Amino acid sequence: MPEIIIIGAGLTGLSCARFLKQPFLLLEKTGNPGGLCSSETRNGFVFDHSGHFLHMKDVRVKKLVASILKNNLTLIQRNAWIYTHQSTIPFPFQAHLSYLPDGLKKECLDGIRQRNGESLPASSSLYAWSMATFGSGITRYFMKPYNEKLWTVSSRVLRADWCAPFVPRPTIAEMTASATADSAKKFGYNAHFNYFKRGGCQSLINAFAASVPSIAYHTSPKKICAAKREMQLSNGKVLSYTSLVSTQPLYALIDHIADAPPAVRAARQRLRWNTVICYNVAVRKGTPNQPIAGGRHWVYFPEKKFPFYRVGVYSNIMPAMAPKGYASLYVEISHRPDDRVNEKTEIAAITRALYESRMLSVDDHIEFACASPIKCAYVIFDKSRTAAVSTIQSWLTANNIYSIGRYGAWEYSFMEKNIIDGMETAHTLNLCR
Repeated sequence: MPEIIIIGAGLTGLSCARFLKQPFLLLEKTGNPGGLCSSETRNGFVFDHSGHFLHMKDVRVKKLVASILKNNLTLIQRNAWIYTHQSTIPFPFQAHLSYLPDGLKKECLDGIRQRNGESLPASSSLYAWSMATFGSGITRYFMKPYNEKLWTVSSRVLRADWCAPFVPRPTIAEMTASATADSAKKFGYNAHFNYFKRGGCQSLINAFAASVPSIAYHTSPKKICAAKREMQLSNGKVLSYTSLVSTQPLYALIDHIADAPPAVRAARQRLRWNTVICYNVAVRKGTPNQPIAGGRHWVYFPEKKFPFYRVGVYSNIMPAMAPKGYASLYVEISHRPDDRVNEKTEIAAITRALYESRMLSVDDHIEFACASPIKCAYVIFDKSRTAAVSTIQSWLTANNIYSIGRYGAWEYSFMEKNIIDGMETAHTLNLCR
């Protein structure tokens, strides 16, 4: 009988399983490991579940990944852009104002100069924080429209407490100087990133899974009794555990726990999130030996006239992601969880917009496009999130339940953080033996 049950064989669950030194059972509801870090191969094209890139700073993670991937990893300099007002601007917007049309550039500079200089706390709305940090022009033309498109809520509802690691903050002097001269400085946590030479993100998942003795596929929790430390599985079997590790979305975990108290259930109702449909697009290039979209890795689209908020080109990052003469793309569209989406209509809109935005040339031909829905994609950082998560996590911890990873912890994070979450949770449990 397992001492520990782990829910989810995604990156966090696999990392936890790798480092545990006591009996465990790893559950995976699908037939393959990886979750949202898995990859799909179709007709020679490789697609991840949208862009998944490794940004490694932790020495432990660097050493681990190097050891399990051998030579299947390479360091890449980011080539990310923004398309707005028929102009293509290097990312980040706030550090490359010289690329803007004159009228927009003036508005952005005026906004920077007219800032009140007030330093706002992270609990402020994203709108207020952006106005104080970047000024009215940058807020109007990028920060507000892009983030509202991505998160699907008003920038006045969205809090700024997720921004620190992810939103580049050039100095006032750097933003002002960028209006007259291109900056050579690379801003942001992902200015350089690691990617896989072969097999996409699945190669990392397979390397982790190879170190796990067994995974119970097509198995998931049906009901959990925290007081008894018992779990009824989807196949009807009932198991006891000493500790439970969950990497599923936090709301789903609470929905499974039959004896969660009213305060925890009330907190669960305050959790909000969006859904993303990632469309995988295979393209036959009009010029077979040249990259599409100017070789760009991904492009952000803040304007409402484009249905997607981001388009990435896997094969520009790593040519092995598509057959020779072809390209593989990911196209991301955000929705509210209860939206009714006609994927055929959305693909038609995507097709038109890819050509209109010059991501594709008239000679490029779309071979196929298919939807890969991400039911729980981005956690909504609103005014209720912090208190709700604290209430839930405090009760879970008291009942030997560890809810970890991007969705288990109900946060905005990246792959290195997921690996660390699994690793450190395993170390905590090992000390409890």
